[in-house]
Amino acid sequence: MFHFDIKTMELPHTATVAVCHFCSATGKTVCTECDGRGKKQCICCGGLGRVFYYDSYNQCNMSQTCIACFGSGRVMCANCLGQGEIICTDCCGNKKIKKYTELKVTFENHLEKQIVNRSDIPDYIIDTEDGKLVFEQTEVQINPITTYTVPEVNSTSSRIVNEHKNTFHNERVIKQRQQLRAVPVTEVHLRRRTLVHATGSMVWRGMSTPRTIHNSAAGAVPFCKRLAKNPLRGA
Repeated sequence: MFHFDIKTMELPHTATVAVCHFCSATGKTVCTECDGRGKKQCICCGGLGRVFYYDSYNQCNMSQTCIACFGSGRVMCANCLGQGEIICTDCCGNKKIKKYTELKVTFENHLEKQIVNRSDIPDYIIDTEDGKLVFEQTEVQINPITTYTVPEVNSTSSRIVNEHKNTFHNERVIKQRQQLRAVPVTEVHLRRRTLVHATGSMVWRGMSTPRTIHNSAAGAVPFCKRLAKNPLRGA
């Protein structure tokens, strides 16, 4: 349901039968391949009727009658089979057409996302993760989230719901949906046990193996820090 789509349909009681204006009620139209002549220029001889070639044995140029057009330089048009006319594509040769009023309905999906990110990972990386669905609401008119533990989520939900209500008030709303997704993030800090201290960090995001490495320190001792989940909300 929540995707862009276009539907067309015939309005009831608007259909009438009329004369085909494209073929003037003849059921046929002039062939565009041969311009109504029924024949086309032979592509084998270029319309000359003879094919020229070099005779390597006699060391001279020779010619012979074109076997494709038998020397006429023209061949039958394959589109109209030499008739010069083809069946009208509008009325299919029936000389009459059906006219009616068509209704076109466009279904638009207004999507907006907001990422609440408390880690050092850029938002565009967080956006690539599906995360875990922690809340979903589907109604004709949804209500803002107000009781979530992260205040930014509540304020963002209220802002997006109000913006959609004021921006698209002239459109008929069929359904609205808002989702709250959480992407777990774990950050690992590295510290080398030598006289020269070296530090680095490595970050896990989502449910998979490590993908992002900010810095590295060979021979370092890791210690982990679990960050809060990053809610990814879309309305």
